Amino acid sequence: MRISTMIAPARLLDSILLAVLVAGGALIGTGCDGPGNGMQDQDMQEDNPAAISYELEARPNDGAFPLGRSGQVTMYDLGGDSTLVTLDLSASLNRRPDPGPPQVSFAGSIRRGPVSLEGERIHRLSPIDARTTTLESARLIPKPIDAFLDFDGHVQIRERIGDSTVIADGNIGANADGTTRDPGLDLVTDPRTQVIDLRAVQNDGRAVPDGRSGTVRFRELTSGKTLVTVALDSAPSSGGTGADVSHPISIRGRSASGGGDILLSLSPISGRDPAARSSRVLRKRFNFFTDIDGHVAVYESNANRSTVIARGNIEAHASFSGNDDADDRASMQDRQEGT
Repeated sequence: MRISTMIAPARLLDSILLAVLVAGGALIGTGCDGPGNGMQDQDMQEDNPAAISYELEARPNDGAFPLGRSGQVTMYDLGGDSTLVTLDLSASLNRRPDPGPPQVSFAGSIRRGPVSLEGERIHRLSPIDARTTTLESARLIPKPIDAFLDFDGHVQIRERIGDSTVIADGNIGANADGTTRDPGLDLVTDPRTQVIDLRAVQNDGRAVPDGRSGTVRFRELTSGKTLVTVALDSAPSSGGTGADVSHPISIRGRSASGGGDILLSLSPISGRDPAARSSRVLRKRFNFFTDIDGHVAVYESNANRSTVIARGNIEAHASFSGNDDADDRASMQDRQEGT
C-alpha cells in the first residue's frame, strides 16, 4: 500500500507535466508564422525532395564487363508532373584489356518489385554509350517525383538491348533509402529551347537502309546545363526503328556536308524503344548550342559507326521558343507507349 500511495502522486505529476508540454507545443505550432512555420516546411521538404539518388550495385556476370558497373540513378523534380531520371555509371573501372572499349550500349529500365524478383519493365531509360568516358543518360518521364518515392521497384542495367546480362541494379522508392539532394537542379524560370530537324540518310547498312528522319531538342535546364533529346520517327509497323541494335549519336563540328570531329557524345537510341528517343544532360550553357558551328549525326550501330542514318545542321534548321512544346510532345509519347 505504501508503494502504491507513493507511485500515484508521481503518475499524477507526470500527467500534469505531459499536458503542459502538449499545450505548449500546440501554442508554438500555431504561433506568428501560422501553418507555414519552419518545422512543417521542413517536413514537407523531406516528403517532397527536389531530387533523390539511389545506389546501383555492380553485378558480376559472364559478359564483356565481368565485374559489372556500379553507379547511381537520380530523380529530379522538374515540376508540372514530370521527373528527369538520370543514370551515371562509374567510367573508370573494369575496362577491357584489348584496345578500345567494347562496342555496346548499356540498356536501362525501371522495373516493378525489388531486385530479387526482377519484375516487369515499367519505364525504359535512355541507353548509355559504353565508348564514352562519362557513362551517363537521362529520361524525361511524365510522372511527379512522388510516384517514384512510393514506387515498389528497382532499376536494372543490362549490357545491351536484347541481352539478359545484368551489369548493375538497385532498389528504388519504397524498397530503398535514397539520398535527397536539395535544391536539386537550379532550374531557370523560363527555359529556352532549340529544335533542329534530322533528315533521313539512305545507306548501305542492314539495320535502317532507308535512314530515319527526326528532331533534336536542346532544352535549357540551368545556367550551365542543357538537356539534349534526340527523337527519330517510329516505324509504322514495329515502332522504334525496327532494329535490334542501339544507334549511337554525336555532335560533330562543321556542317553535315563537311564532316568534322566529334565534339560531344549523346545517349544512343534503342531500336526497340517505341518512342525512338533518348536524352542526356550536358554540362554546357544553352548558348553553346545556339552559337556552335556543327551538326548532329545518328549512326547505324556501335559496330558500324561509319554509316549515318540521320543528320542535321544545328543552326541551319534551328527554331527557338521560350516554352517546352517539344517536352509536351515527348510526354505524350511516353503516355502512349506506357514506358
